[in-house]
Amino acid sequence: MVEMISDGVHLAPETVRDVYELLGRENIVFVTDAMAAAGMRDGDYVLGSLAVTVSDGVARLTQGGSLAGGTSHLSDQLKVAVAAGIPLVDAVYMCAT
Repeated sequence: MVEMISDGVHLAPETVRDVYELLGRENIVFVTDAMAAAGMRDGDYVLGSLAVTVSDGVARLTQGGSLAGGTSHLSDQLKVAVAAGIPLVDAVYMCAT
């Protein structure tokens, strides 16, 4: 089983589609590493003791710029997958398993 964050940030939509074509829906599950800023506006947040800045929906550590987690919900990942060419029924399956 392959877990993927299909948000267009952690993985490019084309990569998600390629993995889907290689492995099929039965071997993939979409997951999220959503942090407190998920679904929130751009701005400054805290992740534990770390300062996080969300800009254009992407959460990065204020110091250093590393990804600090996701801001997408599974419904957002579903949209990214379908826009990348994955059939809706298969994208829903990967969100639900």
